[in-house]
Amino acid sequence: MAMVQHEFAQAVRAGARFPVELPLIGGGGGFCIDAAGHVLTNYHLVAGEIERLGRQGGVLGVEQPCLGVRAEVTRLGADGRWARAPADRVWLVSNPPASRAVHDLGKGRGELREDWALLRVEPPPPAALTLAPRSPVVGESVWMAGFPLRSARPAATRAALGYDDADGSLRISHGQVTAVGDDDSFVSDLDGSMGSSGSPVFDALGGVIGVFSR
Repeated sequence: MAMVQHEFAQAVRAGARFPVELPLIGGGGGFCIDAAGHVLTNYHLVAGEIERLGRQGGVLGVEQPCLGVRAEVTRLGADGRWARAPADRVWLVSNPPASRAVHDLGKGRGELREDWALLRVEPPPPAALTLAPRSPVVGESVWMAGFPLRSARPAATRAALGYDDADGSLRISHGQVTAVGDDDSFVSDLDGSMGSSGSPVFDALGGVIGVFSR
């Protein structure tokens, strides 16, 4: 229910009669890391496929077709506008064990740890990002780029800050690394919105040093 509470509230306000089909206006992102079309994203975004394929024990380098994941490739047109085109096929390539990806904290809550998964998309995106061969340090500046669908901020807060609600267009967030774990994870004060999961986090040189998860 947590993933569709926004859509459920909209249906209630519209006077929908239940049962009703609720289109999920959500999801997340990912980013291409090579010319072959390998895309890095979050484990929790493809957890359903991982379970369907019986890969909860962790699988590396074995491609299996995704049946329940719809992907779109974002391209910058000659007119300077971003446009999305559906991917023809999506493959799940690698994922960590579920025991390392999510640590159950009880009462249905989980703490995400190794929240990553590697996909391959056909046709491949037109460009790839470079992974930085280092770990972040506390206090350094970081940036996040993504296409969130809506903001997690209440309307009154957005109005006070002059912050327009996310609408699926490109958003850039700037922040700092506030803590670094001993497992290559780190915490930052980046402003993540609904749909920012799987977005790349950059250092000052433009290298990707993390994948956003919340």
